[in-house]
Amino acid sequence: MNKKALIIGKGKIGNFLADTLRKLNWSLVEVVGRNDVDNYLDSLQKKPDVVFLAIATEDKDAACAYINLFNGAGIPVVTCEKIALSEHFGQMKRWIDKGMLHFNASVGGGIMIPQQLETLSALGFEEIRLVLNGTLSYIAHQVDGGMPIEMAVEQAQGLGLTESVGEKPDIVKIVQSEIHDIVRKSVILVNHLGLASNLTFGQVKLHGSSNLRSLMDILSRPGFRYVVTITRREHSGVSGNRPTIYQPLENGYSLRGDWEPINGTCSERIGSNCGFYFHSVHNTVQFFGRGAGAGPTVSAMIADANKALM
Repeated sequence: MNKKALIIGKGKIGNFLADTLRKLNWSLVEVVGRNDVDNYLDSLQKKPDVVFLAIATEDKDAACAYINLFNGAGIPVVTCEKIALSEHFGQMKRWIDKGMLHFNASVGGGIMIPQQLETLSALGFEEIRLVLNGTLSYIAHQVDGGMPIEMAVEQAQGLGLTESVGEKPDIVKIVQSEIHDIVRKSVILVNHLGLASNLTFGQVKLHGSSNLRSLMDILSRPGFRYVVTITRREHSGVSGNRPTIYQPLENGYSLRGDWEPINGTCSERIGSNCGFYFHSVHNTVQFFGRGAGAGPTVSAMIADANKALM
């Protein structure tokens, strides 16, 4: 089968995706920037088998428009975008339920966290602990190895791992941006797992401060990573000197996020990656893999596309 793809987005992800698909002998109907698709009907008439949506995360209105357009025409959409799903999950759910919208690349890159957790949580669970941001893990891992924090942040930005690129490295701004990224991914997951009724990014409260001193202190602690927990355990409070997450969910669960030590094998396996620890009365499972960067994102997008076209 000669697979035909339309790619929307000419940034780092879009270009890497185009190169990878060509190597895999896909036919590219078109590779367009988000502002190039002035006439949606032209793109529809080219009849792609799948649309890859790789536009900037701030374009939530454009993302929703593309998803509704192509899914409405019966064409599957694979996305790595997060804002549309974390702001309008209720609207997007109808396409997800129909198997038309695929978003594993939006959360956790190459380890396909939404798909893994959907399967594992079918019989219920006690607690899920997740490291969702590969960029913060990369920075912390470099610092664990002796690199100065400022150099680790600059290196992460130079590799294109940060949400904000092309600017002078700013530790506070970059860490805040990456924690917002964690919140968006968490919102997508809890909605997808049915633990919230259309929870949005704006409804989740961040507690504590994000001043330079507190961030330098937490980043300098060996083995610490930003851990998101979905749990039924009682809430023990929030920190006042670092950015933390707390959000009550449905069915007795809550969503939390904080810097925590991850020791032993877990720490070694996470390193500069993403991962999760799943615990239920039936089993305990750990997954680890690459989270940040074009490679893991594109890998997850192509896996989603192949599944959509089965």
